[in-house]
Amino acid sequence: MSYGEVKKRSDMERGYQSINQSINIRLMVRKQLEQEITLLDKIRKGRLMFFGLMFFGHVTRMEGNRLPAVALYGQVEGTRSTGRQPKKWMDNVKEDLTAQGMNIGETVDISRNRRIWRSLVEAKSSENA
Repeated sequence: MSYGEVKKRSDMERGYQSINQSINIRLMVRKQLEQEITLLDKIRKGRLMFFGLMFFGHVTRMEGNRLPAVALYGQVEGTRSTGRQPKKWMDNVKEDLTAQGMNIGETVDISRNRRIWRSLVEAKSSENA
């Protein structure tokens, strides 16, 4: 092998090494970004769950004739359109409560006391964060 061929081969190997290094760096950055996005999604979902449950407690403490309380406990008559039914706010609240390990019957009674409800929701959301 001549000197020129050896130099050409070593230059090619260095080129492949730099390409491999840049690919590895890109993969590492992509993986780190995916982890950060996943973490941000979890934080965002946790905050939405926290504020949704806090609002649920707020509405359950309202008097029965106020519009949010009427909407929470009321039923709409008639039929819904065909196809996938849109999710109701109460469906989200029930999902959040079951994710926190609570049931709807107990929580309505507990939410009447603001301090207990807030400490319970804060404790449950910090457990799942």
